[in-house]
Amino acid sequence: MIQRDKNRGYYTRIANAVLRDASLNLRERGLLSTMLSRPDNWDFSEFVLAKELSVPAPEVRALLEALERKGYVKMRLIRGGTVWDAYEKPEPKSFRPDMTMPPKCEARPRPDPKMDDYGLTYGELALRMIEKSKQAQNAAEAQKSGNAL
Repeated sequence: MIQRDKNRGYYTRIANAVLRDASLNLRERGLLSTMLSRPDNWDFSEFVLAKELSVPAPEVRALLEALERKGYVKMRLIRGGTVWDAYEKPEPKSFRPDMTMPPKCEARPRPDPKMDDYGLTYGELALRMIEKSKQAQNAAEAQKSGNAL
């Protein structure tokens, strides 16, 4: 038996298909239901959702990514970061490159701009110049002391 409240205000209507989708686990359904309960123009960030649901942000991020793979949410980049849009019906999957994919071409090593033509960093080059100037000073002092005798 289902008992319903007599007061019918402030309720969310969610399609049964969302709540009965076998591909969604309980946590994904809960997060999606929370998102669908908000007004249409609501922007979701994973940090606000994490705070609201008392769940760590990385866990919310993982749930959002799972929902994105299933077509229920899409990530949108904005100036301050990312926001997520929720859909009651799965949307066609958008192309978001997998960051773990290997590059299509081999990266060629580029010369380090901090190195000179001899393969020395500028710091090493500076140390060598200081050593040479000290050697020159020592040689000049030795020559001067040799001439003074």
